[in-house]
Amino acid sequence: MIALITFDIFDPLAKPLQQVEVAIQDKSFGLAYSKVDKLFENYPDDERVHQAIYLIAKAQNGHLIATEQFDKAIKTIDTVQQTRPHINLDELHKQTVWKMVQTYYPTNPFVRTKLTPLLKNHPDDAQLLKNIIVLMGQGTSKGPSNQALSAAILLAKHHQIAMTEQEGLTLLEAMSYESAEREQAAKLRKLVANRYTEGFDQAAIWLDKGIGDERLNSYLLLDEYAQLTEQQRFIYHIRNIEQLFTADRQFLYQSITWLNEHKEIWLPFVKNTAPLNNIKVFNSLHNMDSAPEFKQLMALLSVELLTLVEPMLFDWLDNERIAYRVNAFHILKNSHSADKIDLDKYHKINLTEFDAAYTPRAFRSAVKYFTNKGDSDILEQAKRIHISYKGFGRSAFNAELIQKALNKDK
Repeated sequence: MIALITFDIFDPLAKPLQQVEVAIQDKSFGLAYSKVDKLFENYPDDERVHQAIYLIAKAQNGHLIATEQFDKAIKTIDTVQQTRPHINLDELHKQTVWKMVQTYYPTNPFVRTKLTPLLKNHPDDAQLLKNIIVLMGQGTSKGPSNQALSAAILLAKHHQIAMTEQEGLTLLEAMSYESAEREQAAKLRKLVANRYTEGFDQAAIWLDKGIGDERLNSYLLLDEYAQLTEQQRFIYHIRNIEQLFTADRQFLYQSITWLNEHKEIWLPFVKNTAPLNNIKVFNSLHNMDSAPEFKQLMALLSVELLTLVEPMLFDWLDNERIAYRVNAFHILKNSHSADKIDLDKYHKINLTEFDAAYTPRAFRSAVKYFTNKGDSDILEQAKRIHISYKGFGRSAFNAELIQKALNKDK
């Protein structure tokens, strides 16, 4: 029913508004709009006319939603808003989009993108932000979505109300996804520190178990807000050695430098630290002579950190990737475990190595090793392997190098 309709027989709006109401009840929305538009022409400032337009839109919208015609409902609201700018239908539009997402999200997660404009236009709607987090935030089957992360950020920034555990964890996730060196990441760390202090506990876990920016942001959060112990600092730097590539050089170099300069702090922690599962920088370097920091890393791994990497390095001596194999050998040969290396096996693998771009240093070392040993049989076998791959990368050139070595040995 249209509120504020007057039934005063002397009121010129009484009868027309009743006709509009009947049209709404009959779901004759086009007729209702035509009648109310005529009223607006004559009474543009009358609130009852404005209210009537809104109620037509609301009734039509309810009818379309009831039959799950959400796209049509949104399009209709937008059309009414564009043709009647004196009426504000933002709330109706927002409610319709939200209802659409609630209905379809369980079977069509991509419908969540419809929320992006709402988040931009309604950062002041705390209930909407909370609802989004409940539906698709941390801990949900398909979450957290980008929209839930944005909702958590807006909730923390604009609403000084206590955050639930799910809201706080979603905010923490938003922090963990951001590139740690960016200004936005620093802002998110500040939000976590000020609005969800329980996040410090999760950050401490991510220092050891986290990956990428999840761990980097956790370290900076704890460090910037004086929550970091020296043992945690050591764990963070050790995991950087384990996980970071040369693309993360800024953080990798910082960790190598810290480990090299603060041995007296972290040496007592080594015996209680879990072994490393990888050294990602090995993936892209065939030797560790390219930077002073990497030489420092090799020295650390050869002595003070050897117990954390020794079993893994011995496994890598016959790794199919030459970078892992050669770097593992370089560390072990400079450690107290050098006499455990099977030199014949290691050099034999490198002897048949060929690369399309260049001849590895390890190949030349292998040729020299077996030449010095006088083992021409292995050199001949390796030469035949390279000849059989003639035309493939550097194989022909490698066969020629072996032949030169054999000639010198005669």
